Amino acid sequence: LALDAYASAVGAAPAVDAGPAAFGQTTGAGIGATAQSNLDKLPISSAYRAAAARESAALARRAASVSLAAWGAARAGQSARRLGLRGSRSGGDLLAVKLHAVIRYLRRLETGQLSPGPAGEPHPHAAALWRRRAGEMPEAIGKSSADGLGIPGDGGGADSPYTLGAFAWGGVWLDSFAGALSHPAVRAALHGATGKKGGGSAVVLGSSLGFEAYAIALSHGIPTVGVEILCSLSELARDIQAAVRAPAELNRFECADALAFSLPKDTRLVYCDDTAWDAHALTALAAKLGDELPPGVAVVHNQPHGFNADGRFRLLQVVEVATSWNIKHPVLVHVTQRQGHGA
Repeated sequence: LALDAYASAVGAAPAVDAGPAAFGQTTGAGIGATAQSNLDKLPISSAYRAAAARESAALARRAASVSLAAWGAARAGQSARRLGLRGSRSGGDLLAVKLHAVIRYLRRLETGQLSPGPAGEPHPHAAALWRRRAGEMPEAIGKSSADGLGIPGDGGGADSPYTLGAFAWGGVWLDSFAGALSHPAVRAALHGATGKKGGGSAVVLGSSLGFEAYAIALSHGIPTVGVEILCSLSELARDIQAAVRAPAELNRFECADALAFSLPKDTRLVYCDDTAWDAHALTALAAKLGDELPPGVAVVHNQPHGFNADGRFRLLQVVEVATSWNIKHPVLVHVTQRQGHGA
């Protein structure tokens, strides 16, 4: 319905002076331009599908390069793992190959491109993706509350930190997202979790179907837990993980409120999919992470609110990441530190 509505608006009021524009941006002005921008953000739009295809091609090239390097190492009698070419502990594909396969499947699911059943019925995963969301969102809003987290200015009572806007759907293109994990301090945190003295883990808060959780786990070999407040999404993520045989030792998915989830004591990296979160939730998030994380943990997120005035977070960099709503979306990279330390 949304696709038809936006397409009709574009046809009725086309963008003024419309010309070539990058994905997520429109030229011109007025109703037509706004409708075209909103149309392009829908997962089933041609623009979204084209961007997902570009992401898949980039991940495929990376997987091919890693496979070629592993083949060359084997020919030379060398260990692929010693060269940094990771596979799962249970054997099977190299992690780069598995990352491409998993993300390609997830993109085909969200963009409505999975093959239907023998009688033309929707693929079971496609049917499960949207079926329960409408009922779950108000329920999640009603149950969630930031009360008890010791947030300055929290009015108490049954106020929820989330509104419906926090459940907006969008795509972060993972070939671009890799840049948000490139800072030396972030690399050090990841290496500390996977090196000889490793044992650390990563957490994705607001994990949806697991896009960023897989990107972190299968790119860096670090066990990653995805936390999602909508149980239908976390259940579907587990079903898909089993169906595509993604390494169970590297990813797990839990249904929980990010603001109430107990972070693992060995957490080295937290990614927060907080782009659409409300100010109250962001304040709660910053307070929680500041209270629970030790110094030296990398925190990658999308909104400065709550973090920019908290001395327990040191800003490392702001990285522009391509997304379905902004080809240069700013992602903030912080590291935790003791209160009172300078920038």
